[in-house]
Amino acid sequence: MQNLWVFSFEYAGIIKVGGLGEVPANQTKWLANRYNITLFIPSHGVHLKSEIIEKLSLQKLGIETKLSLDALTIGLGDTSEEIHIEYFKGSINGITVIMMVGKNEFSSKILNDPIVYSPDSLTGKFVLFSHGMKFYIQHTLHKKPSDLPHLIHCHDHHGVPALMCCRQSLIKENKDVPTLLTIHLMSWPRLNLDFLLACGVENTNFDVFVGGEHNTYDLTEFYRLCKGSEALEPTLEKIGVFFADLVTSVSEDYALSNVVGNLGGGWIFPKIDFTWNGCDWDYNSMVESVKTDFEHELKVLDNGETTWYSRNNLRNFLLTRGFSQMSEVEPIIPSKKVREYLQETLTFFPFVKDKDGIYRGKLANFYEDGPLIITTGRVSKQKGIDILLDAIPLVLKNHPDAKFVLSVLPTEFSIPDIESYLGRIKMYKNNVRMIFGGVNTLFYLMYLAADIYCAPSRWEPFGITALEASISKDIVVASQTGGLQEIVLDVSKAKAKATGILVHVEEVEMFASAISDLISVIKIEKLSESSLKSDLESIRKLTKSIVNPDVEKMIKLYPNYATILRENAYNRVVNEFRWKRVTQKLPKLYDQAIINRGNNI
Repeated sequence: MQNLWVFSFEYAGIIKVGGLGEVPANQTKWLANRYNITLFIPSHGVHLKSEIIEKLSLQKLGIETKLSLDALTIGLGDTSEEIHIEYFKGSINGITVIMMVGKNEFSSKILNDPIVYSPDSLTGKFVLFSHGMKFYIQHTLHKKPSDLPHLIHCHDHHGVPALMCCRQSLIKENKDVPTLLTIHLMSWPRLNLDFLLACGVENTNFDVFVGGEHNTYDLTEFYRLCKGSEALEPTLEKIGVFFADLVTSVSEDYALSNVVGNLGGGWIFPKIDFTWNGCDWDYNSMVESVKTDFEHELKVLDNGETTWYSRNNLRNFLLTRGFSQMSEVEPIIPSKKVREYLQETLTFFPFVKDKDGIYRGKLANFYEDGPLIITTGRVSKQKGIDILLDAIPLVLKNHPDAKFVLSVLPTEFSIPDIESYLGRIKMYKNNVRMIFGGVNTLFYLMYLAADIYCAPSRWEPFGITALEASISKDIVVASQTGGLQEIVLDVSKAKAKATGILVHVEEVEMFASAISDLISVIKIEKLSESSLKSDLESIRKLTKSIVNPDVEKMIKLYPNYATILRENAYNRVVNEFRWKRVTQKLPKLYDQAIINRGNNI
């Protein structure tokens, strides 16, 4: 089998911040029977965790590298620093894991920083990971050349300097290697030529496949090619897509509109492709998990349902009793800086004190049940949390009983965004709860209890959370951008085969209307089995309140349209977005990367 090396700063089961970590973990799981796969990842401090050591059977590899580095060049000091890196080896999902660990004080502060994307250590991680890979591939060249990669797959820009160093090391020995770069989300890090040199990239000649043909450049010439006529330095992402033999993204729209549109146009168009992300959540397993965790509480909750774990019962429980079920350590927030900020700031209702009298993000329950809209994800401008918050008062005009639960992951970059959210939360104490941090206790319960899932992103390369909501049988309202528009089948086009509603980006009123319309659809379905005159009148009023004519048409044809949307969403994930299915495209892309590298390997 061919040797496949994978570079990633995240990997689910080891350390994960967002959706990126799910991708290499699930792709390699389904490729392990076709390739000998080795994952390379900075330690981020997890080599010290007993559960990770046991899970990966993690052991020291017995090799180390030492070098001196000008810390001023990488913005981490003004003197020369000694770098000391050691390597740990383990395995997960049938693949080998090589973890880079900082051994001396300076290296440890960078490679072992538990905040994966900390502004204090991130660029340093680029540099040390690159030098670490350069040493490792040279060590492999001389000690065990049979382990050398036949192809390298790099996830996002973090590993681009390492990718360049590895190819240069192999080229010196007449052993070039094809490379594939996947852009998950562009973040526009602009780094100069000196930075690449500080990463260990050398000013030697190498061949690149750009503009549909091969050309040879040294590093300085290549850097000028990437920069083009721009006044600013090229982004590390642009350097990566020019360098790689094949470039992919996680949806067709993001690949063409964003990656090609912003990172090279015709120069990279001949080598661009995409492969969707997936979701392997199992609905029945989620239900069983929630039943096990909350069986006693749910059985005593009489909501007039024949099934004690029905969506209505789960929602009622979550809203009126569930928030008090958080464990003592939740919400989980890795960053000490963010934790301290929230402790100082979350001093008002509905946030409540812990037993020790400190505010840590615990929440008061709602006083009553109501239609539930949820969203999840990182706190960032990209995710559009503020758009949903602005839509809330418009929804409440039509449905004052609506409840919104926003479970978000704060980062050190997002404190200004959090400040802007808090004023809105105070205004809607009876309708809004915002969870800052991870809440494993309520995670599946939240998805299974929700009526509607909102993804109001300003841009979204893919949108795994929309898949997770769909497999949970939530109706999705999402921005018409990136992968979201490839996941969600809109009512206006798909009619009876729809899975949700797509809304123009940043259109607050349209988001509010879509949510309101779907709440009406859900309420109509609940009332439709009744023959009471009052219920029939309520159905008439709810139908009249619907703004979207296609939604109105569907609910008139199908009084159970809410159930139809839920089942459609579930079936779409099962049939189109399981990891086993979407990963089938990757070997073809690897073959294309090899073809693009051509006679140079």
